[in-house]
Amino acid sequence: METAFLSELLLRGARIHPLVFIILIVFTGGICIVIYLRNNSKSDSAKRYETAKKDYFKKPEDYIFALAVAMIRADGKIEPEELAIAEAFGKKLYNRFNVKRFRNMVYTDQLTQNPERLAYDADQILSIDGKKLVLIYLQHIALSDGEMHKKEKKLLESIAKEWRLPIPEMPQDNSIGIQDIMYALAASVITADGIVEENEIVIASAIGKQFFEEFCTDELKAICSEKKQIPKPRKLATILSEHITDDGKEMIIKFLSAIAESANNDNEEGLSVVSEISDIWGLNIT
Repeated sequence: METAFLSELLLRGARIHPLVFIILIVFTGGICIVIYLRNNSKSDSAKRYETAKKDYFKKPEDYIFALAVAMIRADGKIEPEELAIAEAFGKKLYNRFNVKRFRNMVYTDQLTQNPERLAYDADQILSIDGKKLVLIYLQHIALSDGEMHKKEKKLLESIAKEWRLPIPEMPQDNSIGIQDIMYALAASVITADGIVEENEIVIASAIGKQFFEEFCTDELKAICSEKKQIPKPRKLATILSEHITDDGKEMIIKFLSAIAESANNDNEEGLSVVSEISDIWGLNIT
């Protein structure tokens, strides 16, 4: 528009001060550069997305995992606590939720830098009911820390608009299974003293199987081996406060206490973690 305006002035023979002429030229050139860079950036992003899609999207549920990761990254940071909640709700909503595939996508920038294209592709694959369930899942993730960030809300709205669907109301049942989250808390207790011994894993697994029939030793071991990915117990307990029943909280405290007390020299740091979680949940441990 600026170029057309400038051309019209020149065609009319209007007198233009040299400084004004230079400013108009620079301004017009700047606009052109910005448009070029923006279009080029979108093009590069689309190319990276298409390349990554070939490597990561093997099944329809992979689009769900990628959208979940995009929501987690929407506020510009990835917190282990958010990942734990996303996985817990994912297992609750989807029988085929694959934690390993989900984790593989978490740090793949190519998939999440283009959420609009991701939503478009998912629209071609998922059923209407499937899309509604995804929107509920994304709301769970966005609200996992108690509030929805404005960038998370914007992303949720853009996905719903792409799918031509209203954002569904959250179900009243906002709880998650305690088994889906206790691995992270158990790992927090085991690693509290900075040492992870095989004996601790064995004992923790034996105790876990007394509380939960489907306790998975390999999953606990995998979390303990990735110390940087272990959620902060205090922050995780605060987030979970609204998602776990009182009976579930008491069972987790008993489970964690048994692990801390099973250490050869008493895991004082681990007992301190258990006490802190109990205080957050308003429970008295004896």
